[in-house]
Amino acid sequence: MVSVELSPKLSSKREDHIIFSLDGKQVGKAQTSLSYDLVGVERGSHIVVASVIDKAGKVLKRSKSILFHIQRRSIAH
Repeated sequence: MVSVELSPKLSSKREDHIIFSLDGKQVGKAQTSLSYDLVGVERGSHIVVASVIDKAGKVLKRSKSILFHIQRRSIAH
């Protein structure tokens, strides 16, 4: 799960939404929820970014890129 904290909050007047991107590709739809469940992410290194967009899709604010690693144990070990 990826979660963000925003200040100031999303503007309902502008119809702001959040989009989450994994390795440069948008995952899921634009949403108002401050969290997103990443599923099916393969092992290895990945970068996640959250962006606030207005109703026209213009990026108003973008988080720093966060690098994370997934390791899975081998069944043989």
